[in-house]
Amino acid sequence: MTLPLHGTLGIDFGTSNSAMAWAEPDGVARLIALEGEAVSMPTAVFYNSEDLSTHFGRDAVTQYLEGTEGRLMRSLKSLLGSPLLLERTVINHRQISFQDIIATFLATLRERATQALGAAPTRVVMGRPVHFVDDDPERDALAESSLLQAAQAVGFTEVSFQLEPIAAALDYERRLTRESTVLVVDLGGGTSDFTVVRLGPQRMKQTDRSHDVLATTGVHIGGTDFDHKLSLEQVMPLLGYRHLGPDGREVPSRIFFDLSTWHLIKRRAPWSVRGNACSAPDSRIARWTPSASPVAHLHRGRSSAHCKQSLRAWRWWRVTTLMAWPRAWLIAAGEKCY
Repeated sequence: MTLPLHGTLGIDFGTSNSAMAWAEPDGVARLIALEGEAVSMPTAVFYNSEDLSTHFGRDAVTQYLEGTEGRLMRSLKSLLGSPLLLERTVINHRQISFQDIIATFLATLRERATQALGAAPTRVVMGRPVHFVDDDPERDALAESSLLQAAQAVGFTEVSFQLEPIAAALDYERRLTRESTVLVVDLGGGTSDFTVVRLGPQRMKQTDRSHDVLATTGVHIGGTDFDHKLSLEQVMPLLGYRHLGPDGREVPSRIFFDLSTWHLIKRRAPWSVRGNACSAPDSRIARWTPSASPVAHLHRGRSSAHCKQSLRAWRWWRVTTLMAWPRAWLIAAGEKCY
């Protein structure tokens, strides 16, 4: 018989990376290793279409970079509060909602906590940004409700939330020797939060700290927004953005804005392998790709093995050239080799 756990699990479900810690009833906390000795892991899920397996964290990114056929999901947290959250996408011939994908990731976090603790935790405190959605309290409440539902769906029975900058402030307070007024800046992948709070050794003993929070705010701007700008200005021109066609007119730009925006990357890859032929389907991106792009080197007549190798090179190119590709929601990254 497994004895119940009496502590609390803390989960930092981040846009780019996630981490967990376990707090005993006496307040002593320790980080939980998630991948080997690493105490954080990329918030990434890879659905392997070759053997129908599911991979998480660094393993997910490795599967993608090695050219395994499948779908890589990143920046899951940024969908909370978005209309896209309940939309469904086809993964390995199944319709699955993006909220279910978030629940899948939380489930693996709980499983790894169970392995480290010897029993399944039921009480959890989850971090959340000051605002999931700017200037829309209704959608912001919906985002927290969606995260609550996902946590409950994987087995947590007691779920509460703590503002991420407040959590950071309380951790910093443990190292203070005198009272201080502190500005906490949390620059994340999806949001940026700012909090002014009073901290000190004597204040740690108080159970209600709400009066110590002098001001807090946040904006839905983070690393993925910088990635979008970087992609649009440095990478998309290599794929044809601002390219002039035969009649002197500029190529339509919408496709490039979609490809550089994480939640709009929903297209299939611009090539496939059938038998021993490697070909590009009739798609806008395939037609508009300049010869300088790696995609242009994938053409009919190359062997399946060469196409697979080129596919890996393409993935490495867009991952290592632009931070947005591994961080972004590569829900269109279902490159296929038949």
